[in-house]
Amino acid sequence: MVASICDIARFLAFRFAVTIVVMMKFRWVGRNVDMASLATSIDDFFMSRGFLKKGKIERENERVLTYLLERGGKPVVASARIFGLSDDFEIELFLDRRAGTMARLGILSTFLGSGFYMKGRLENVAYTERLEGDFWDYVSEEIKKSSRNTKA
Repeated sequence: MVASICDIARFLAFRFAVTIVVMMKFRWVGRNVDMASLATSIDDFFMSRGFLKKGKIERENERVLTYLLERGGKPVVASARIFGLSDDFEIELFLDRRAGTMARLGILSTFLGSGFYMKGRLENVAYTERLEGDFWDYVSEEIKKSSRNTKA
């Protein structure tokens, strides 16, 4: 049986597919923000973009919120961790970006006959990059709105 170039490229893309997990963290000091309302705001952000809430873990001074979105059969997993007190806290955002090695080769993948296959994976990575920027803009605005600055 003879395999086509497209079959070979698809096999290589699945074989060498990797998951890129991006973690970004910011810290706020002296803002005096209600942690429960901040967690609700983060919920609102992800729910407004079509994510389903997969889990919520609450411990002392820590909340971990996990969300899932299916985009064209390709899952996007997002997790936000709020850690600290209302006066000194940090937020971490974890985004699971699924992209194959072949997708990162860009135009070369189209020469191998897998351009259409790679288009969806590249769109998924671009979507998570936009989502990340939108998330931090949204969170910063919510913190500004609800903060009661305690530093003079």
